[in-house]
Amino acid sequence: MLHRFGKLHERPRAVSRVCGSNAVEIEPREPLDLDLARVAAVLGGKVRVRTDYTVRINVGSEVSVVLFRDGRAIVEGLTDEAKAAEIFIKEVAEPLGIREVYEKLYDELAEAGSRPL
Repeated sequence: MLHRFGKLHERPRAVSRVCGSNAVEIEPREPLDLDLARVAAVLGGKVRVRTDYTVRINVGSEVSVVLFRDGRAIVEGLTDEAKAAEIFIKEVAEPLGIREVYEKLYDELAEAGSRPL
């Protein structure tokens, strides 16, 4: 008996809750090649840890963002996708001038009835 896994053929979502955790993953419409030294310089005091592959950014007392070089981000401390997207856009994407790369977020959230800033 063959099983069909319909979800495997759906297009990837730009924002999705990370199963089993208190986090939301956000993806750009296409992979980036971010200069993480520049990210750290622009975001200044919000940056807590920088490695060759990621930057950890504090955006509140209980919320942080792990930004990967390819533009993927994990917003930790939230499970609400719309709120996570709003915080990411406001605190990370806008200051870095890369908001437009995440436009797919807007489409998905509009379909769900909410929209970040």
